[in-house]
Amino acid sequence: MAKKQTANLPVQFDAELARQAQAYRDAESASATGNFISVRGGIMQWRGAPIEGNKLDCLILASVFENDYYKEGFDADNPTPPSCYAFSRTQDGLKPHEAAEDPQGDANHLCAACWANGVGSGVDARGKPGRGKACQNRRRLAIIPGGDLTEAGVKAAELAYFRVPVMSVPGYSNHVMQIADMFKLPPFGVVTELSLVPDPKSQFRVIFKAKAQIKDRAVLGALFGRASDAANSIQFPYPKASEMAHAPTRSATKKAAAGKKTAGAKGAAAARRF
Repeated sequence: MAKKQTANLPVQFDAELARQAQAYRDAESASATGNFISVRGGIMQWRGAPIEGNKLDCLILASVFENDYYKEGFDADNPTPPSCYAFSRTQDGLKPHEAAEDPQGDANHLCAACWANGVGSGVDARGKPGRGKACQNRRRLAIIPGGDLTEAGVKAAELAYFRVPVMSVPGYSNHVMQIADMFKLPPFGVVTELSLVPDPKSQFRVIFKAKAQIKDRAVLGALFGRASDAANSIQFPYPKASEMAHAPTRSATKKAAAGKKTAGAKGAAAARRF
């Protein structure tokens, strides 16, 4: 008797299962606030631990436009989710996220003509009208470490998210356009160095620097798969304010990070984490 054939399965079945498992893992871990790299106070941190030299090498897998509005203002010591926020692959597509607790928007429920997105709608630290916007126009990036540039390293690398500060967005935009013009590649086709430098207007600024082009076809293939999955999961909502009220304190987060660092694997695995 002939063996029954299994239909509709990819040729590289085990590899595809592993890829989808990683995609599910990334999506589930995305909503954890610890998966954001922080630059608060001009110090680059990952899960409460400072990143050496205030710089890191990474691969930018995906990015979206992001708008954030804080009704009560942003308090760095007591962070809360934005009252209203929006994500989109294009600027024209920005509209309040369905999970936002106090959605704003214009007459068409878009961000384009929203009062909070208008110049002069913001207030300064003293509560007086300013020249800025009440809504912060950012980018959200999905990134992985750039230390292990092998096919296996890319597939196993831990995914993190980075919010580009308002004053650093023009630098990011220029970085993306330069990569496209010089290498004819999307951002994940080069290793990008992120660094923080002092800035008289905004305290600090994020600098984006292309360090090396990825030329290995197998590595590019692995990056293509990770980038596709990241693009599908990057627009996850922020936790509700009630959920963040029960989140671990900053000191508890640092202790947990220190414990993980002590117990974590060393050597090649270290290059897959930030």
